[in-house]
Amino acid sequence: MAAYGKREYQTALKLLRKPLENGDAEAPFFVEVLYWEGRGVVRDTAAAMRLCRLAADQGYPRAISAVGYAYDHGIGVPQDIDKAISWYRNAVAVNDPGALNNLAILYAEGRGVDRDHDHARRLWLMAVEYSYGPAMNQLGLMYANGTGVARNMRSALAWWDRSRSLGDLDAAWYLGRHLTRARGR
Repeated sequence: MAAYGKREYQTALKLLRKPLENGDAEAPFFVEVLYWEGRGVVRDTAAAMRLCRLAADQGYPRAISAVGYAYDHGIGVPQDIDKAISWYRNAVAVNDPGALNNLAILYAEGRGVDRDHDHARRLWLMAVEYSYGPAMNQLGLMYANGTGVARNMRSALAWWDRSRSLGDLDAAWYLGRHLTRARGR
């Protein structure tokens, strides 16, 4: 992953080959990311999905969630919200905060499930226990818009600031946008 961080994708792929061949549960997920993004290889969502399924079948939580995301958005597979929900729930069962976040979004939007803002908020709060910035960002949006909760900009700003401190760029944008508008710019 250090090679990936340095944008040395061919090196990352070479370093991941051995763990992949040895059946490491995480390696297929990280190779899948390279195929998904087309980094060091030709972008191939079908290959990415096969690798992701391999990691998911070995119980790697992020991969289980990623399979759900693929079905949610029809990436490399036909879009199927019921399968997405099932995969997200499986990932939640193995403590993946991204799956909590994505499942909460489905409840907030009422996609594939009955709209339930309170349940969405509880799922986001569960993801916050893992210091998951995108869930904090969603809570900020919930309070800023008064969606399922009383509108409270103080709470929204606090959630966005916490999320921003973890590197969430969306939260930084919302925080900056609000602060700029609050100053009349």
